[in-house]
Amino acid sequence: MTVFYNVRVPIPKEHVTIRHTNNCPVEYVLEQTYDKRKKTADIKRTIIGYVCADSPNMMFPNSQYRQIFPDEWSTNSNEPATPAYKKIGMYCALKAINNKEKIIDLVKESFGDEISDSILDFAMYSILHKSATLSLFQKSMSEQMLFNKSPKSDSYYSNLFQKEISQSSILKFKKSWALHCRTKGIDNVWLCIDGSNDDCTSKGVELAEKGHAKSHKNINIVSFSYAVTSSGLPVTFNVYRGGLVDAKAMKQITDFLQECNIGIRGVILDRGYCNSKAIKFLCDNKIPYIVIVKGSPLGAEQIVTEYGEAIKGNASYFIEGTTLFGVQKPYQIFKDYKHIDYLTLFFDCTNASDRITTLMKKINREKSRLVNALATYTDKLLNYYSRALKLIDEGKDVEKENLVKPELPKVSDNLKDFLSIKVNAQSENNKSDDGKSDNNKSSQYEVTINTENFQNAINRKGLYSILSSEELSPADIDKLYSSRSSSEIQYKIFKTELGYGTTRIHFTSSLYSKFAVGFISSIIRYQMQLHARSIDQSTSSMIREMNMLSEIKINDVYTFSHIENKRQLSFLEFFGCSETLIDKCVKEDNDRIAGRRPTPSYRKPGPKPKDKTNDKNRSPVASEISGSDVSTGAADRPNAPHTQENSSGNANLSDLTVTQSSCEQSDIQPHLSAEPKKRGVKPGTKRGDFNKDGTQRKKPGVQVGTKRNLYKNDGSLRQKPGPKPRNKTVV
Repeated sequence: MTVFYNVRVPIPKEHVTIRHTNNCPVEYVLEQTYDKRKKTADIKRTIIGYVCADSPNMMFPNSQYRQIFPDEWSTNSNEPATPAYKKIGMYCALKAINNKEKIIDLVKESFGDEISDSILDFAMYSILHKSATLSLFQKSMSEQMLFNKSPKSDSYYSNLFQKEISQSSILKFKKSWALHCRTKGIDNVWLCIDGSNDDCTSKGVELAEKGHAKSHKNINIVSFSYAVTSSGLPVTFNVYRGGLVDAKAMKQITDFLQECNIGIRGVILDRGYCNSKAIKFLCDNKIPYIVIVKGSPLGAEQIVTEYGEAIKGNASYFIEGTTLFGVQKPYQIFKDYKHIDYLTLFFDCTNASDRITTLMKKINREKSRLVNALATYTDKLLNYYSRALKLIDEGKDVEKENLVKPELPKVSDNLKDFLSIKVNAQSENNKSDDGKSDNNKSSQYEVTINTENFQNAINRKGLYSILSSEELSPADIDKLYSSRSSSEIQYKIFKTELGYGTTRIHFTSSLYSKFAVGFISSIIRYQMQLHARSIDQSTSSMIREMNMLSEIKINDVYTFSHIENKRQLSFLEFFGCSETLIDKCVKEDNDRIAGRRPTPSYRKPGPKPKDKTNDKNRSPVASEISGSDVSTGAADRPNAPHTQENSSGNANLSDLTVTQSSCEQSDIQPHLSAEPKKRGVKPGTKRGDFNKDGTQRKKPGVQVGTKRNLYKNDGSLRQKPGPKPRNKTVV
């Protein structure tokens, strides 16, 4: 059991026995039962600490005390007690993903160990609880195995996002991840780039300004862009001011990726970029593009008029492998920008029938609502007139009596082009002499359908246009633009599945930091999504499946029983790991709680110790002849050249004897008195600024800002530095 000598707690007053032996252990009574047969009490005790030498009422607690008295431990040690049941599934999932994608290593290299642990913990929180609210983190993650020793508070994360995470470290991570994507083959590809924004009312965020808010409110916003591949892999992101045009923000992403040596074949954009300013910006910067057409610009109306009815059901325009018909022609799309692009018109049979059916259901539903509303409206109107006539007969003013005339029902805004309310022609002929409708006659109003507008809408259902800067076949255009759904999925995940639909920040630095953590969360969730697709399972269910893995504390040590199912094991195998990874994670958690430093898995072997006893009396000529293996080296290396071994295994040095006469005959000057030359770098030699591989050489020593660990390498508690006590001599 671990003894915490850095913590002092009061000795409990009840059920305690102090043994006056070495270290004075304090025993606590766990259970006491009376044995009738033996007629004695059966007492079960356990040691909970050791009495302090300078204070008899205090003791140093151990791990048993922390388990038996969790509240007292939290009060005296300022550290929450470890739960008896802890979930380790997400922690193991991140370790497995790191085995393949190195995401944890990249985060640690960019942000440092302490900050990276907090970032990864918050990423796990966002994935598990679909939230980015700081106030819920500590409570929600109290039973999760984390990279930190315990869950941090919301004030810690507020300070982390505001002050600790710098923009330079964020940029370093973005570059590292982009280069990692390039090693995975992400080069010369079509990127799906999309932008969005969040409402931001905080005055401390400098990027918040007026713009086209997604919430359709007149409020300040902050904007951000994502770049993902056609498969959905997040490559990079950007956060910018709310009023900046999306096309200019997109230029920042393309320039950044080109600096990271990632070639961009082109960009795939949504209808928000279909305007003359954005298209002109893309053409001026020579960025190939594919954009779906928004509304009915000049070129789109022309191609619909010419080919809208011709491609419907026409086999010559059929696109194989789909339910689409398509045709492509060059057109000038916008009136205010004279530029010829390639416009492709598509007709989707399945989409057309579904949308026509939906439109008919909406019209029928709206008409039924209006007919019922008009029937009650007629009754309310008659009631109003009768009450008004009664008040007039009594000599009262109708307006002062707060008598409100009922309003005529209105058609919904989205169906005004198809439905209208008109006065019934028969009711006009059935009016009495006073201008009022007869109660026994038909209704005064009727709901009619505008057949011309309805037919035009039916004809346009299933038709849509896509704009491209290059001449590609309709099949290629459809295939490339269909991959843009991956960016829509990532935006949905970022806003709903990870909880970043609202900023909830008050400083600009916090904004950058929080979006960076959200980007890391989206990378981790995408990797889990890949495995979920391979086994035909949803990502959310895969996350819940992995989160079921848990460890249990037995005798103050966490243990794990291998009861994994096939889906959990397949997740580990997908990233090149096995069930032994779970055991390593459990051991790591136990070592961290006990204060033991994890030993490195690999240590660089140092030089072998050299025996210098025979070096002083050794001739340098003999060393030169024997290849420096005369004394001890040859004995260590039995296969070394120019050596012979006798039956005892010792080297035979008789053939290597050098005399003064032999030196004179061979014109070799004996230097028996000279000392052997020392191995190593000569004094005064300066190291170059660059290593052999071309990287810049780092300065030796500890980096600035590095914090020392609480424990030394041997496991003992590190004492705070200070002046040493003076030796007082007794006179």
